[in-house]
Amino acid sequence: MKTRIPALSGTVVVTLALAFAAAVGATNPGNRAYVAKLSSANEVPALSTGATGTALIKINTQKQELCWLIHAKGLSSTATAAHIHAGTARATGGIVVTLSAPSGSKKNATSKGCVKAGSGDLTLAELSQILANPKGFYVNVHTATYGNGEVRGQLKRS
Repeated sequence: MKTRIPALSGTVVVTLALAFAAAVGATNPGNRAYVAKLSSANEVPALSTGATGTALIKINTQKQELCWLIHAKGLSSTATAAHIHAGTARATGGIVVTLSAPSGSKKNATSKGCVKAGSGDLTLAELSQILANPKGFYVNVHTATYGNGEVRGQLKRS
């Protein structure tokens, strides 16, 4: 279950905006790209389904928007959900961003979309945290067979 941040005062919002700007760097505005190599072996505990995939995450720092493109291959059953979770490799963590579940066949499923910070379930603070420490987050695709996730991969700068 996701823990929500309580309503923020104007001062806190300004502080978060400044932290966000510092995290992306004033001299390099624009897009930041990340990749996660998805594998059933990366799940905690590890699975041996042989499913794999790739998640491409793009953060537009000027629009404060996170976009994704997920390809999953060889899933044991239909994908039911996809998320970005907080957590290092070999650790599980809470949901930070809900992504659209890959659709198509279990042999080749794809999803894409975008969410702006402050809409959906992505906060500006969470977007800043991903920018500051991408390896502290992972993409997870859940299936009907493996409700806790069948493929997973840590974010890294591409």
